[in-house]
Amino acid sequence: MAAVHDETFCNFETTRRHQCRRLAKIDGLCTFHHNRTKAKPQPEAVKPQPEAVKPQPEAVKPQPEAVKPQPEAVKITPPAKLTSSSLAWTVLEPFISEEDRSQKSEIDKLRRLNRQEQNDILSILFDQPAFEVVEPVFELYALDLANENAVPRKITDIYTMPDQGNHITIQASDSQLLLHIYSPVSLVQYLRLLSNSPEQNRRGRRYAFIPAGLSMEGKGADHQVMLCIDLESDMSYLLDPNGETGYFDRMFGFSVEPVIEKLLGYYFSRMAEVGRPIFFESRRFWNDQRLSVNRNLAGTSFAGGNCVVISFIVSHYLSLTAANPIEAYVELNKEPEAGLIHLINGYIKLLHLACCKN
Repeated sequence: MAAVHDETFCNFETTRRHQCRRLAKIDGLCTFHHNRTKAKPQPEAVKPQPEAVKPQPEAVKPQPEAVKPQPEAVKITPPAKLTSSSLAWTVLEPFISEEDRSQKSEIDKLRRLNRQEQNDILSILFDQPAFEVVEPVFELYALDLANENAVPRKITDIYTMPDQGNHITIQASDSQLLLHIYSPVSLVQYLRLLSNSPEQNRRGRRYAFIPAGLSMEGKGADHQVMLCIDLESDMSYLLDPNGETGYFDRMFGFSVEPVIEKLLGYYFSRMAEVGRPIFFESRRFWNDQRLSVNRNLAGTSFAGGNCVVISFIVSHYLSLTAANPIEAYVELNKEPEAGLIHLINGYIKLLHLACCKN
């Protein structure tokens, strides 16, 4: 059978092919499937996107360093200034400094004061000139310890002044007590200088003070006392910081104070021979209660040697007040322990400055 040519179909087919070609050009697609493989659809081209900006963490602003809380400052309250209502405190405290503790070297110096250093202290505290202005001489007296009925005697004149030691020394040996002291003539000359010179008596001076040391023969002074002479009444006293002079008692096993007073009484009885009678007053009459200023004070810088300092404290009080000796002991005994410790420590500094002013 012969093939039939269908012109309509051919025209349609031709038209359809042309459309497919046009669509393929326009859209890239072709739906014609006659005698051809059906075209696979292509995925739409992905347009490149700009790389996404990754969110950055917000920059941390530097913070000021945290201020650490500080502990509240500790307020240091200075100790209250030591005060006292006693008369002794009122008189003496203005002469000492706030810093009342002394160095060991200063304390050691006071333990070994020589005559010149004592003169410096007498000048500063009491406005007393040195004994050397009257060119003094010394005498030596003795009294036997073994015989209670023994009479004091003058042994010899000593015309040279020792460089070291006290103005007066009372030395004990195994058998006798020795008194090394200015001759009565020298002492009278010195007292006249203090009493009659307008320059020396401008303060209405009542007392003269002479340091004295007690010791065993051949040793240095181990206990300090003060000989006090009342220029108005011509009375003399031995001012012992311990109240009574019992320094030698332990060595001899009996009270040596009456022997010391007997020796001093004999010496002063000779003052009348040179025109100035002076009476020595026994401690039993003016301090019968044995009032002592040198208490057992552990808080002092000069522990074990307060006698040196207290002998000057008692004397300074008398110099400033013109009181009687017993009144000085009474007033200083009223001073509380803390106040007395403060005074002693302060006077250590004062005395050291006085004797080392050069």
